[in-house]
Amino acid sequence: MTRVRFAPRSPPFDSVSTMIGLYVSASGAQAYSQFLDVVSNNIANADTAGFKREIPVLQARPAEDIERGNLSSGMGYREDVGGGVYLSETQTEFSMGAIQSTGNETDLAIADTNGNTFFMVQQGDETLLTRAGNFYRDIQGLLRTQDGSVVLSDAAAPIQMDPRFGFQVSEDGVITQRETGLQIPIGLAQPDSLDDLVQAGKNSFRSDGPMLPAAPEDRRVRQGYLEKSTTQPMQEMIDMIKASRAYEANVRMIQNQDSTIESLINRVLSGD
Repeated sequence: MTRVRFAPRSPPFDSVSTMIGLYVSASGAQAYSQFLDVVSNNIANADTAGFKREIPVLQARPAEDIERGNLSSGMGYREDVGGGVYLSETQTEFSMGAIQSTGNETDLAIADTNGNTFFMVQQGDETLLTRAGNFYRDIQGLLRTQDGSVVLSDAAAPIQMDPRFGFQVSEDGVITQRETGLQIPIGLAQPDSLDDLVQAGKNSFRSDGPMLPAAPEDRRVRQGYLEKSTTQPMQEMIDMIKASRAYEANVRMIQNQDSTIESLINRVLSGD
């Protein structure tokens, strides 16, 4: 006699399991909407000095009952079909941007080989890291970032010069003002790991781990140059088109399933 194996009996339907298709489509629409937000931010910062593009990462999502621990996966329930996708994280691409000549005295670029050296800046009571060297001097001679943060020396002190005179920056990152005899090494730091960095603005980061002084071979600064954004507009536009189509497909699925549910309810109410 042939034995027939039955799948374990599913638990009673709830509001999610009765409309699993609607749930999966809504999950996909939300994930691709967030994906588009990340890509749009990359495009908006294509001309932001020192900006590091974000890479959105999509991941398969289990059904809600499995995600909440109400059921175990692999048991043969109808919920095992999955719960669509979700945006699990965004990863920062820390590769070096192109170095562009500007001729501006206060523009500085770090020309290290690994892209893991950063300017130290002070924002309030917090020390942040940035690759954006489009600095300016205020009326008091303090060197600042475009958002007003103070650029720090290697002694973690504000860099202040006589605003009446120009200044030069050596290849190893030392600011010199001949008229005043001032010599200040720029604060250059390296995080213990790039994975420790968390965004603290469009082109600045805070480190959740220790920050170390830049190695001597990485103290390479070019005056009159800027590091450009790592955003690749063409690739971002391709990703935006793909994500837009995926979002629209999920929205159409939501509309189709909503129409199907409405049709079934009308048939039940009419007694057909």
